[in-house]
Amino acid sequence: MGFIWLLTRFPQVLASDPSLANGLPNAPPSIQIPWIPGFLVNLDFRLDTLAAVLLLLILGVGAWCWSTVPATSRTTTWAWARSQPSWSPSPGP
Repeated sequence: MGFIWLLTRFPQVLASDPSLANGLPNAPPSIQIPWIPGFLVNLDFRLDTLAAVLLLLILGVGAWCWSTVPATSRTTTWAWARSQPSWSPSPGP
C-alpha cells in the first residue's frame, strides 16, 4: 500500500522545489502535526526527492522479501521460535 501511495506522489515530488517553504506553490508535500501545542512544538514531515527515492527502495525491497517468503513459513516461524528453549551460557571450567 505504501509503495503504491508513494508512486502516485512521486511526480509531485520530482516537480517540486525543495528550497521553498511549506505551503507555497510548488513546495514538496509536507504535513505538520501539533505535538505539544502549549509549547508550540510540532512534528513536521516533508517528502523531498531523496526521501522519496529511499522510501521506494526500502518499500520495494520489503515487498520483494515478503513475496519470496512462502505463506506457511510466515506463521510457523514464530511458533517454532517460541517452542525453542532460551539460550543460556554454558558453565565455566
